[in-house]
Amino acid sequence: MSKEKSNTEWNSQLRDALALIVSGMRPEDDKLRRRYSALIQLYDRVLGQGNIGNQTLSIGVYGCPKKGKSTLLNSLLGEEILPDKAIPTTSSIITLRRDKNREDYEVNCYAEDGDKRTVHFENPSEVRKDLDQWGSHQGKDPRWATIDVIGPFPHANKKLSPNFILRDTPGAEAYVSEEEQGHRVEEELKRDSERAFKSIERTDLHLFCVSCEAIGSERDKRFYDNFFTERACIHVLTKRDLSHEKNDKKIINCELQE
Repeated sequence: MSKEKSNTEWNSQLRDALALIVSGMRPEDDKLRRRYSALIQLYDRVLGQGNIGNQTLSIGVYGCPKKGKSTLLNSLLGEEILPDKAIPTTSSIITLRRDKNREDYEVNCYAEDGDKRTVHFENPSEVRKDLDQWGSHQGKDPRWATIDVIGPFPHANKKLSPNFILRDTPGAEAYVSEEEQGHRVEEELKRDSERAFKSIERTDLHLFCVSCEAIGSERDKRFYDNFFTERACIHVLTKRDLSHEKNDKKIINCELQE
């Protein structure tokens, strides 16, 4: 009986298969070539140390406002630690790092002018209150560009790497100009968009959130075309409980077109 192949071997073969497909593409397939090349780059990064199971990759969620990004991360964390409300909430880049040896949660806030704030909490509910105050639109001080949370996260999904890095980002608008948008872009949204896009380069794996309520929206298409045409990303359909038959058909059509 042949020995079962490891994850590394399977992923290496998938990577080589993608490279073979790219090499045979025609000039008119340039857009698809760029997407496949981005996947190859991701495989190269993941397989770089030869053992995919032991690597810690940073995973970031991206998308337009109110796409369920914070809710998705809360489900992975097993804790209601990130503020999520009926209105756009997140205003800072919030990075969550797991350290199983810690007993408390350390929250570090960083401002673009170099200022820093550090506090410690005993449980996730206290962290949530702090993030709601300092990392959201409803908070006291929007100057904190990034917030790092380090803690044990004992209820996190077991499929995550033992020492994971998750990144929550503000809802962003991939606009080129206000004329192209067709409306004036609020200063808060401009600031949030800039923060989110800067973090893309610091993230290994990107999750692109699209709400089932608005499948195929122009805002989502513009976001994807601007930032994920040449980067590998995983599409995540959120708010599935709010979908209905008409949107189900849109989802199927989008999948067939891809």
